[in-house]
Amino acid sequence: MANFQADIRGLVTTKDSGPKVADFDKNVLIVLEDCLSCDAIIEIAKYVNDAGYSAQFATEEELPILAEFPNRAYGQFVQAGLVAGKSQREDQKTCSGALLLKSLQQFLGPIDQQIIHSPDIVNDSWLQRKHESLSRLLIDLGDSDAVVLKGNSLLDQAQSLKARALEFLRQADLGSLREVTFETRNAAGAQLPADQRFSYTEQLSQLLGDDLVAVIGYGGSVTAPSLDKINDFDNFVVVKDLTGAYNTLRANKLFHCHKPVHSQLIPHDLLGRYLLMSYAGPDALKVIHGEAEIPVLNQSQEIYMMMTDVTTSVFNKRRSLLSTFIAKPDEFISKVKENPGSLALVAAHTVIPLAQIGWFRRFVSNPSEPKIGKRDAAKEALKNCDLPPIPEAFLDAGAFLSSSPADIQIMLAESINSTSKALVAVYNWLKKREEGLDSVSFRSR
Repeated sequence: MANFQADIRGLVTTKDSGPKVADFDKNVLIVLEDCLSCDAIIEIAKYVNDAGYSAQFATEEELPILAEFPNRAYGQFVQAGLVAGKSQREDQKTCSGALLLKSLQQFLGPIDQQIIHSPDIVNDSWLQRKHESLSRLLIDLGDSDAVVLKGNSLLDQAQSLKARALEFLRQADLGSLREVTFETRNAAGAQLPADQRFSYTEQLSQLLGDDLVAVIGYGGSVTAPSLDKINDFDNFVVVKDLTGAYNTLRANKLFHCHKPVHSQLIPHDLLGRYLLMSYAGPDALKVIHGEAEIPVLNQSQEIYMMMTDVTTSVFNKRRSLLSTFIAKPDEFISKVKENPGSLALVAAHTVIPLAQIGWFRRFVSNPSEPKIGKRDAAKEALKNCDLPPIPEAFLDAGAFLSSSPADIQIMLAESINSTSKALVAVYNWLKKREEGLDSVSFRSR
């Protein structure tokens, strides 16, 4: 390992003592004095990938952000001995609670999509990866009890993983986040669009019957100005019996206007915590069937949860860029050629982190203004941060496919540095804002 660390250091040109490097759970963790050159990022990505590792790094300027807003990446840096851990604070339970919520969201978010809508990918290998992922996650969050697979079929065992994660969510101490208030909303009182975009709830109601408690729409179907701008329909489906709902929805794939209807199933007694875990802003949810309790956060709670979400997204996307796209550009270009729709994956790892930062800054600056799309908000809020523009190749399949693998590697590496600079800029802006306005706090009290 000493040679491995020395090789990594040799790929980074620094002014002073060089980067801090450690190996932790098959991850190479690197603390840098400043952003790397594109060439160094590319070389590190290729070297680490060839060695069978994944890579993650943070600059010295980013470390206070990771400590301030909970993130598993920071815990790994602390555990690897690269940085000192934060001392116990009055709000430590709130920090742990937010980290728990965001970490569980990363596991629970995609699992229903796979169990319900893509059951063919649920094989032994997939199940093993998910089992290992949840086991590591719960250990990181302080639960050392074994994660036991239950059921005879692979799908039953996959559902048992979600049940285990939900049980942990049910019992977890969220600190002062437990004091979040809730507002009762119902479909009858909602201003639903006249284009009938949510009429598929009638099918859900017929399929699930009395087991269905509520349907809550989120994502593009809620914010899109018209039906033709919607790619799919994402929903939280609140039910009394998870097992029965799984079986029913797997057997009855739903489409509306030739577009897929996706469902995340939530047990009715966990709705509040689940929605808090998935919190993405005050206008992100709409009750489109039945009645549900929706979390209502005050300004300091919103800032705290949303900045935690931004930080988590930035570091998760950075790891994927380093470990997959930058290390193997030829393979990725081939995938895009086979399916131009997969370009959305590039945008998700490059444009979206910047857009989240920009949208967050705009929200905090103007909380009462109508919300605009994250991409437009990114351009507006980041234009004064002295950052390179978002490459058009990340938004246009033709431009992407006409770029060489080397050019794509450079653009991806530049996007990492852009996101790093933007994250630091918005954090410093928040700190100055906090110093100038006593009413603005990162923490809920």
